[in-house]
Amino acid sequence: MRILKYSILTSILFSLALNPILAQSLIRSLGMQRESTELLSSLRGTNPYGISHRGLASNVDLSPSMPPVGNQGEQGSCVAWSTAYATKSFQEYIERKGSKDWSLRTPEGNPNYSKIFSPAFIYNQINGGRDNGSLISDAMRVIVEMGAAPWETMPYNSADYRARPSQAAIDAASKYKAKEFLRVKTTDITEVKAQLAEGKPVVAGVLVYENFFNLKGDQIYKEGLGKTYGGHAIAIVGYDDSKNAVKFINSWGTDWGDQGYGYIDYRWFTRICQGAFVMIDQIETVSDQGKPDSNTPEPTSIASDSNPEAPSSIIASQGSFTDRVLINWEIVPNAVGYEIHRKGPGDSNFGKIGLASTNSFNDDGVQPNLAYRYKIMTLTDSSASDLSQGEVIGFAKTEELKPPPKVLGVKATQGQYDNKIELTWEPGGVSSEYQIFKWNKAQKRYNPIGNSKINSYVDYSAAKKGIVEIYVVSGKLGGKTGEPSDAVTGFTAQPKTPPAKPLGLVASRGSYQNKVELKWQKVSGASKYFVFRYVKSGWIGGGAWEKISETGAEEFIDENLPARFAYYSITAVNSEGKNGPFSSFAYGYTDPNKQRGVKITSPENLKGVLDAKEAKINLTWDKTKEASEYYVFRKKRGESKWTFLGSAGNKNDYVAVVPEKETLFLYSVTSKTDLGGESENSLPVSAVISTAVTAPKKRTFGGDSTLEKFKGPWTAMAWDGNNGVNQVLLEIESQDNINYTVKFNKKKIFEGKYVEESPIIDKDGKFKIEIEKSGDALSVTMKDVSIVSQKSNLSFLKE
Repeated sequence: MRILKYSILTSILFSLALNPILAQSLIRSLGMQRESTELLSSLRGTNPYGISHRGLASNVDLSPSMPPVGNQGEQGSCVAWSTAYATKSFQEYIERKGSKDWSLRTPEGNPNYSKIFSPAFIYNQINGGRDNGSLISDAMRVIVEMGAAPWETMPYNSADYRARPSQAAIDAASKYKAKEFLRVKTTDITEVKAQLAEGKPVVAGVLVYENFFNLKGDQIYKEGLGKTYGGHAIAIVGYDDSKNAVKFINSWGTDWGDQGYGYIDYRWFTRICQGAFVMIDQIETVSDQGKPDSNTPEPTSIASDSNPEAPSSIIASQGSFTDRVLINWEIVPNAVGYEIHRKGPGDSNFGKIGLASTNSFNDDGVQPNLAYRYKIMTLTDSSASDLSQGEVIGFAKTEELKPPPKVLGVKATQGQYDNKIELTWEPGGVSSEYQIFKWNKAQKRYNPIGNSKINSYVDYSAAKKGIVEIYVVSGKLGGKTGEPSDAVTGFTAQPKTPPAKPLGLVASRGSYQNKVELKWQKVSGASKYFVFRYVKSGWIGGGAWEKISETGAEEFIDENLPARFAYYSITAVNSEGKNGPFSSFAYGYTDPNKQRGVKITSPENLKGVLDAKEAKINLTWDKTKEASEYYVFRKKRGESKWTFLGSAGNKNDYVAVVPEKETLFLYSVTSKTDLGGESENSLPVSAVISTAVTAPKKRTFGGDSTLEKFKGPWTAMAWDGNNGVNQVLLEIESQDNINYTVKFNKKKIFEGKYVEESPIIDKDGKFKIEIEKSGDALSVTMKDVSIVSQKSNLSFLKE
């Protein structure tokens, strides 16, 4: 991917021939390959629910914290320069900003190669042995999987793209990993600006025209002149509204552009960007023992009854049913229920329409062929969250019924096991089965690997030794397979690296008079665990973390508490004495009123299955070893006193009545011994019988229809992955603002009926069109290769 700066002037070519040194300095290499549409579409976005970014600064510039501008030379390694050299060097510097031991420049102003990260470490592992460029997603995946190696452990040589990293470089890289990478929507420039305003560089792939090579000073790249040369990866480091341009660091040395930096016009960036990403830094640095955090643990780090969070992941069905909208969301810790709020066409505000005790709600109060907006509020026993940020859109449709909604909350284990990867996700509400897919890098597609009738799956064929696998999960119903979930990465344990973060740490709360019991899940590669405790002290909440024990088991009993309440964290340690990331905090406490020696525990794993038709809930729980009898209690949410319902005897099931509609009830169970001892109440389950409020009937919209916003014409640039760029014309026409016609390049592709107030026109299997809130850009996923030459994600602007 070496590109000699092109000129059609014979005199310039003649002068270069006479001056080989000048010719060498003008060599500019590209090297970004075209991302797979299937993979790009599956990656989780930075703002999937359209949260408005208000109050952004008029300009942001991260360049003072960037490393000195480098030069990739004749190698097609721009992807590695933008990800490892620029972005990762920036992140690690910011993490340690102010430290005298971490500077990106030497006292003389030269690059400090001990603190700057090597492009060679990344590029040489993802180029397939050929200097033909690489994918941004592959570079990000390596930094998640292996980390980034300091330059001095693997110096960059533009003439060497095949050398493999040494074990010393691999070991060094393991300390500088990324947590994940996310996709940035580029049809709305405020999404890019919002990431920069949060201090996150945006790695982007852009199309390069001939005039790009000639940019000097503060010139702005705002149009394509001359020949197209392909794709180039850059790191966007700022923006300036007065210039309507983003600022980026290039990898062509300081003799190009503005001392190695360049500027791209906002609208032109939307046209030429082929994909944009942010890399989320893994702040939990691997250390020799260390401490969980020098700061005071906040109750919000754990589940808090008094300060709950609103659901962050929500989805609503779009045309899956003729008479209802199904809303699903991720379960929030400590929630006993949720309020569902809806906003219909013409409504000025969101209004409460129902309650749910689970993470799913059927809104059968809607009018078909109209789009509605939804927000969710979390309810705990004593408090409530704000409404969820952003909004999700759902609708019922009288034709073209679609598969089940998108699966939410997919999670994969990361290094906890050496021979498998476990996947879990939120139950889908209506899906009778789930299909699991895994990304095949060689084939550049997701391949099905299995099915599951429950919301979990174990991949025993996962790649070993820490290689990252990428998964998506789809719901299945009535022979149809739903939209894939957001992609999730998982990996097995890596040999010779510190163990993974311990999961599932729990601490007893009031079960004992003078001790706290801790339990957690086993971590592969761990020979022992360090147990840390934090006890608040002083009038203003001071305190400090201290290591209190080492243990070879996945449990520990703290019998030497200096106070009733404490926070705990665990880290796994391998045979070489290296520990990995610390677990999430757990909060535990003793109960001085508990009789010494009484060990009866509350029933665990209490579950309830609601029978709304009979207004009853079927309760089950795990039996307690010491119990001879179980008592069942009920209360309304917010009440302080439990009402005794009855005894289940020595059985571990009970059928209780749900006495009222539209009211959340909590149910709990206690254990009883023959000697009369009784446990604390178990963690409760909740139940509610709720029917959606019927939405007001709406008239036909006619000339006021939101379909007017879709009418073009619109144009986009379709890149073939090499040097070819084709203009694509999109027209959406309608005579009555109900029935519409979609044309690509003057060819009628599809006719359909519009769902009023929907920002989406979706023909399953062919394309999906989504309009931005600004109304001046469309994001179009082209799935049908008969429309364009290959599957594509295109950004259309209104002409």
